[in-house]
Amino acid sequence: MANRGKKRLEGALRDVLDTKADRVKHVSASLGAYIDGVQMITVPGRDDFVWCRIRGSTSELVQAFNDTVGHHWDLPILIYRDPEAPAFWKVFGRDANRYEDWNSKSYLPPHGRSHSFTGKEGADPVWVAKRQYMPMLPRPVTTGSMAVFIESDFYYFDGQYHWWPGSGTTDLTSFKPTGAFNARFVTVYIDGDTGNPAYLRGNEWSTFSPPDDPGDFIVLPT
Repeated sequence: MANRGKKRLEGALRDVLDTKADRVKHVSASLGAYIDGVQMITVPGRDDFVWCRIRGSTSELVQAFNDTVGHHWDLPILIYRDPEAPAFWKVFGRDANRYEDWNSKSYLPPHGRSHSFTGKEGADPVWVAKRQYMPMLPRPVTTGSMAVFIESDFYYFDGQYHWWPGSGTTDLTSFKPTGAFNARFVTVYIDGDTGNPAYLRGNEWSTFSPPDDPGDFIVLPT
């Protein structure tokens, strides 16, 4: 009887051990990779996937699903093979053992659509300051040229509303200051008569002695 009970106990123990889940192995990595010499974090064509350098090595690149950390270049992270989908790497979270100072990098993954009014995702709208206002915003173009892109918006001119669809400007290299360590304001605006971008060149001023009133160096359309 004792032997029979012992065998039953051993069999039950084996069954438990056979069904015990293996511990997931976390691998240290750094967020982002150099692709054709350019720093990249997101993987083109694969939503929510990011480039990771295993143990920081540029020769060990993997793509991992990320819904855990923010897109911060070189962020120390932990990745793992999901037992439910072993063909994919997943980001587990930040690697807290590697650095004590995180420079206030956000824990949040990209979630901009949740702050937008343009879709059903817009459940968490954000009230922005004037400097963050997108309509008619001049911003750098992705090519790295000296042009800027003016975002789309309606504008009022000569008693009528007009639509600016958004477009790039001419190259602004000729507006660069000529003096060493000098700066200047360049006013970029939409010419009401032509509907095209126009430019006004301000006087140069030294960055070593900035003007008391910068408005004195800003030229406005008349």
